[in-house]
Amino acid sequence: MARHVLKSHFVAVLRVFAATILLAACATPQIPGNYEGTLQVGRDLERRVRVKLEPNGRAAVSTARWGSFSYLAEGAWKRANNSMIIVDLTSPNPQRIVFQHSGDLLIAKEWDRSVWGGRGPGVLQLVR
Repeated sequence: MARHVLKSHFVAVLRVFAATILLAACATPQIPGNYEGTLQVGRDLERRVRVKLEPNGRAAVSTARWGSFSYLAEGAWKRANNSMIIVDLTSPNPQRIVFQHSGDLLIAKEWDRSVWGGRGPGVLQLVR
């Protein structure tokens, strides 16, 4: 009888452990994807920002303004911790952008102010 109770308890603990792992895996945010946002750069001007994070660690950042300046840089990205993403761009000019990842958002936290100005790349939304 004691052996049956011990076996039942072990099976119950194993089920709880398996459920915990499954829930943790489901809660882990998927980071790769295309993120876009729009920044106001003047009274009637907007700059569209797009960040592409590929599953293999490659990254691309592009911006466009209607009838004006466009920018494309490529490099790599990595997860710094559970919420911070580091994008290291190598071409055409090396720079680093640090984003906070929150759900479907990338929120710029650190950037090269000589490239992006005081507002930075802004808040970018995952495009589905």
